[in-house]
Amino acid sequence: MDRPDGAGTAAQAHREPEEDAPGQEETAAPPADLALQKDWGPLFGRVLATYVRRLWALLVVAALPALPVTLLSQALVVAPARDGAYLNGLLETAADPLTPALVAAAGVLALLGLALAPFAVGGSVLLGTAALLGRRISPRQAWRGARVRYFTVLAWVLALIALVVLAAGLYLWAVASDWPPVLTAFLILPALLLLLTPLTVSLPLALVEGRGLLRALVEAYRMARYRVGVHLTLVGLSYGVSVAAGTGLEWALLRWTDLVEGAPVLSAATLLAGLVAAPLSLLLGCSAVVCADPGNREVRVPNQPDVRNLDLVRAGEHLPEATAPEPGRSSDSALSGPRLIVVPALVLAVFGAPLLGPGLLAANPFDLPQMDAHPLDSADSDEMSVSLEPTQEGALVGVADAYTDLEVCDPRCRGTAEHERSWKGGGVRVVDGGALWTVWREYEHEEADGADRNAPHPDSGLYLLSCADITDCESPDQETQVRPYSDSPFDVASAVTPLADGRLLVASSVRAEDSPSSDTGAGQDRGGVRLHLCADTACADPEAVQLPEELRAGGFLVTGEFLALAAAPDGGYAMAVTDTARGSLSLVACAEQACTDPEITQIHGERFIGEHDSRLRTRFGARVAFRSEGTPVLAYRDPQGGRAHLVDCHDALCTEFSDSAVTGPGWARPLPGLAVDSQDRAHLLTPNFAQERLVLLSCADRACSQTSSTPLLELEEGEPALTALALDERDRPHMLWGQGEADARMGGTVFEAQAQYLRCTEPLCGSQV
Repeated sequence: MDRPDGAGTAAQAHREPEEDAPGQEETAAPPADLALQKDWGPLFGRVLATYVRRLWALLVVAALPALPVTLLSQALVVAPARDGAYLNGLLETAADPLTPALVAAAGVLALLGLALAPFAVGGSVLLGTAALLGRRISPRQAWRGARVRYFTVLAWVLALIALVVLAAGLYLWAVASDWPPVLTAFLILPALLLLLTPLTVSLPLALVEGRGLLRALVEAYRMARYRVGVHLTLVGLSYGVSVAAGTGLEWALLRWTDLVEGAPVLSAATLLAGLVAAPLSLLLGCSAVVCADPGNREVRVPNQPDVRNLDLVRAGEHLPEATAPEPGRSSDSALSGPRLIVVPALVLAVFGAPLLGPGLLAANPFDLPQMDAHPLDSADSDEMSVSLEPTQEGALVGVADAYTDLEVCDPRCRGTAEHERSWKGGGVRVVDGGALWTVWREYEHEEADGADRNAPHPDSGLYLLSCADITDCESPDQETQVRPYSDSPFDVASAVTPLADGRLLVASSVRAEDSPSSDTGAGQDRGGVRLHLCADTACADPEAVQLPEELRAGGFLVTGEFLALAAAPDGGYAMAVTDTARGSLSLVACAEQACTDPEITQIHGERFIGEHDSRLRTRFGARVAFRSEGTPVLAYRDPQGGRAHLVDCHDALCTEFSDSAVTGPGWARPLPGLAVDSQDRAHLLTPNFAQERLVLLSCADRACSQTSSTPLLELEEGEPALTALALDERDRPHMLWGQGEADARMGGTVFEAQAQYLRCTEPLCGSQV
């Protein structure tokens, strides 16, 4: 019969014996310390009180048996950090997760986890259910009780895994069959909860009443017969608490704080919240067997058996007896020994072991490169010239393609100016916080009609523009026509750089229109490669140097790094000249401040027997830098085969040089980034197509016969298109990197790139040259 406090006996499904019924024996009385809860208020009060009082015991019971698996699994957590890089503090792994060793280790851990799960799961469920009923048992008693029902709990764990895998498989199949994801989840989740509810209730029922899993499932269905809503609510709350502590907390922190997905602090917060919320989730799931809510009595059929409640008599027989605490020792003690040793050890086991892997990941145990990475919106194609100047906070970036764009990365990149459209052939140089750029302009006679409208115009030609402050450059401070060119320009290219003596060097190339009507008379500019030396940005009276006619640069309807300029530290300059039509590369060098007859050295001859018109012409070109003693260094990618080359000049004019291939062949043709460090060692930023990685290639000697390769990022599915490199005073690399896809459209192929600015936090990205 029901106790005065509302706790019912209801042994199995037997009805209460009628008073004074002859021939019936009185049922055994339930233990005095066990009680059920009829109403929602007392039930939730009991759950919360038990959670507060038994939180530590529940954590210990679940954590200690799983400690071997927890510790060993941290190796799998740390394994991805053996290869990759840290971007904005987050690991971007390049390690293969399906190596035989990792797959075997994961299989062993899964088997070990299954073997130990009955102690962790069964022990915590037994301790929690006993506490809800009113009996306080120790962790050791809970483990012994779980050992008795070991195979029952193991079968329950396997059934739970099978059910979740089935639901996940159905969801993936439906989504792959073009079902709307929201509708699919709306259909599968209720069905999953209906199946999870009796399975969840069956475990505490099996442990407390001492039943097998199948019989416990049958009794769980009987128990929920008139209180389906009660059980669904409690089990739904149980799993809802776990989801809220994990996914919900992570979503809230990402939305309302500055944390980013994958951040160590975010992982630690969600992990700790999950650990603390797990006992509450468990108690809510176990509370269904403690609930004696009478259910919907109005729907009962006459002579129908009473509502099935937990059999307290049977529970009293199978639950461990409550034990009084020993003097000087808590009843929750799981280990013997002094408290000053046992308590810290348990804290480490419960909280320290799960945080070991994330902590090691945050500490970068394998010394992977650490970089800041931020999108660079202005570099959205592969037809451009770029300039990069490191600063204390990041870098200043200039990009010349269809427009000249200036950006400040500190380290997040933001655009500061977008200047006039220049169809082809512009160049840009960011220096001393300001910017220099060149633009080809072709003017029309607006007052004229017909053919006279497009007649040669004296204002057409190459212009030099400048800003002293890149952050205040909506309009240029100065602009000057450097090279008048009244004819229609073809195959244009240009570049600009300041020299050591304060002058400016402007390089340009243009091919005249090959038609008799284009003859503008003697003394007019007939195209070719030309240098202009300007005293300052006003460039009032530039000194012009006409280079030989056979020297060609640029290409038909393309833009790129076809003229690459660099200033020598003690005066002089060097310029790499690339002809995309035939694939030749030459170096124009001057070792003196006043030089009107520079030395021209051919690095390699023509690569094509006919005019080349591949879309990869935009990637042809070279980059030039100087060592401290004044000798040039070049980097280029061979149009045939795609190998990156380093050219080491033996003197200031590069009359003698060594040309070494420093990478293997590649299917793409991005121009390598080039920089020289404080010890005169050359470094290249280039994809390694064999490893499918972007690497920083460091030369150990002048000729680059020995190199050290530092992998940075994994190559994605897109085509590599942009690499640029600069070193700051601490030899920390600042890089531009872009990949994209070629889109065939009417009239040609358009390449759409996505670029980013990268900055290593360590010198040479941690490379040991």
